[in-house]
Amino acid sequence: MVLSVKDRVFAAAEQISAGRRPTVWTVRAAAGVSNADATRYLKEWVEEKQAAGGRLAATPAAVLEQAARLAGACWAEASALANERHAAAEAVWAQEKKDLGLEI
Repeated sequence: MVLSVKDRVFAAAEQISAGRRPTVWTVRAAAGVSNADATRYLKEWVEEKQAAGGRLAATPAAVLEQAARLAGACWAEASALANERHAAAEAVWAQEKKDLGLEI
């Protein structure tokens, strides 16, 4: 099976991108195409990769529900810890205030 110029450029770009950023020169050499073809199809390959990165798969409702539960549990735990620390700091402050009042 003979690959088209575009397919060869895309394959070369994919292979090169595993190790480093593909350039026109590296793609041209790997695919055995002209500079013009390497430039045109590498640009197209980069645009496709960028567009694919912007698309997100729809998150299933069950996963969203579990994420909401997890976030709620984390928030409840963080609030409880903050309240404990605040109460402890308030108790220390009240004792210092009492001791200062006795000194005066």
